[in-house]
Amino acid sequence: MGVVATGSEIEPVPIPGANRSHVMIAHEIAEEGVIVEETGGTERLLPADTVILAIPRRARQQLLSDLEFVCDELYVIDDAVKPCSMHNAIPEGYLIGIRI
Repeated sequence: MGVVATGSEIEPVPIPGANRSHVMIAHEIAEEGVIVEETGGTERLLPADTVILAIPRRARQQLLSDLEFVCDELYVIDDAVKPCSMHNAIPEGYLIGIRI
């Protein structure tokens, strides 16, 4: 399992073809790259010009739960319903805006 993960909500995800006994946890994104903790607790810098965060996409429904009985009208779109991409989210928000 070759993994880079950050935060308490993000679970490590196996990378196909990577060494299954090696896990890395990202601690900081620095100007020079990503500071990771390897299996065994050793920290090191992974040099990088660009860092891309790729995490499992999940629906974010907490705000819906918080506002459900607070306001008269509530429109649920985009990632509150299901994970979606920007090219789907923009037209969806536009259509709801027209309805309002």
